[in-house]
Amino acid sequence: MARTPELPSALVSEGAMERRSNVLTRLTPFVEKKLDLLLDPKKAWQPSLVLPGPQSSEFRLIQEEAKMLTAETKVVIVGALITEDGLPNFTAEISRFGEIYGVGEEENSPWERWRRGWASEENRHGRLIEMYVRDSVGFKVTQIERDVHGYISDGFYPGHGKDSYQALMYTAWQERATQDSHKGLARVAKNAGAEYLHKAAAKMAGDEGRHAQFYIPVVGEIFKLDPEGAIHSLSELVKRGLIMPGNKMSGFNAFVEASSVSGIYGGIEYTSILQELLKTWDVKSIPLRGQADEERNEIVSRADRLTKIAERARPRGNSDALEALKLRWTI
Repeated sequence: MARTPELPSALVSEGAMERRSNVLTRLTPFVEKKLDLLLDPKKAWQPSLVLPGPQSSEFRLIQEEAKMLTAETKVVIVGALITEDGLPNFTAEISRFGEIYGVGEEENSPWERWRRGWASEENRHGRLIEMYVRDSVGFKVTQIERDVHGYISDGFYPGHGKDSYQALMYTAWQERATQDSHKGLARVAKNAGAEYLHKAAAKMAGDEGRHAQFYIPVVGEIFKLDPEGAIHSLSELVKRGLIMPGNKMSGFNAFVEASSVSGIYGGIEYTSILQELLKTWDVKSIPLRGQADEERNEIVSRADRLTKIAERARPRGNSDALEALKLRWTI
């Protein structure tokens, strides 16, 4: 499939690209201090330690608890699986920014060591959900595998083009969003009595929260070193919206509907995270002039409008598309 063209809003001048590269190079010592957030592979949780295997006397409990889940919750589980299995596309996209992650003699730079560690930790999430989907016998596994195959084949292009600031802002936003989504799934699973799903979702949420503790402060440092450049990048990102990594999966809108109607993750959570990031990055108080000040005001206004829209929205939960997706993925 041909590559999706980069959006015009993502274009960055050569001078701006060079300035971004210099800023990120200056942040290398800061990044190195954050490497302690990564887990030691020898001590980190692994999927087989979270869910019982076929040889375990508790294996049948996964099948029993899956019967207590609603079809909507099962749709969310599959959507999470497809999104997590798309990690190769996401890491390939963010790796395009050589000034961040480096190649050749820079392959062991702090930026690159973080990227590898981050990707290795995220990789466990897809395998963990795959185990649950396969072992619970409540899903149409072959169809899901085909949809994962197609999703990865289609690729993922969030639209930030050559703007490395946007790439980091997007990832910060996405890590927090995924943290809340997994936390929501853990909560729903616990309420349903699905203890293994609760445990699995909580493990993933913990990882996402830790990863957010890297990306959010890194972006905060960018705002300190290049406030006008950072505001411009954030303005473009907010105008475009957070393009979810799973947006090309079959039935994406129905998946979003299932997540919202289940109380797992929806518009309220989306806008709450945006408001949280604006506060953390002190966007409203940064001294700015001219166009940068106008862009800042537009960011704040747009965030407030999105919040009001989310507060008024009421998910249907019974659309034909969602019913079709239930039949496609669940038993």
